Amino acid sequence: MEAGWMMIVKALGSLTLVIATIFAMAWVFKRFIQPLQTSAKTQGFRITSMQDLGAKKKLLVVEFESKRLLVGMTENSMSTLCSIESSNSPTSSLGDWKPADEQVSRA
Repeated sequence: MEAGWMMIVKALGSLTLVIATIFAMAWVFKRFIQPLQTSAKTQGFRITSMQDLGAKKKLLVVEFESKRLLVGMTENSMSTLCSIESSNSPTSSLGDWKPADEQVSRA
């Protein structure tokens, strides 16, 4: 009878060890591997400022390559409102802004 209990205890111990290993691997992936993949995807552009305009509406300034884009976002679409060539100085004149007629919608 005691041998049967020992087998059950060993089986539960092994199962606990396997589940703990799975959780440890998930934690390592989330902590170390996933941030590397995310940063590789976002190279080339940067959100420099964001302003909430209301429920699910935002205004963003995005730097991409040598341009700054003013982007309006809603729940269903993104619109490029205007663009400017980036300069090395932190302040650029507003006279350089050009309107953009491009709109991207999510299906």
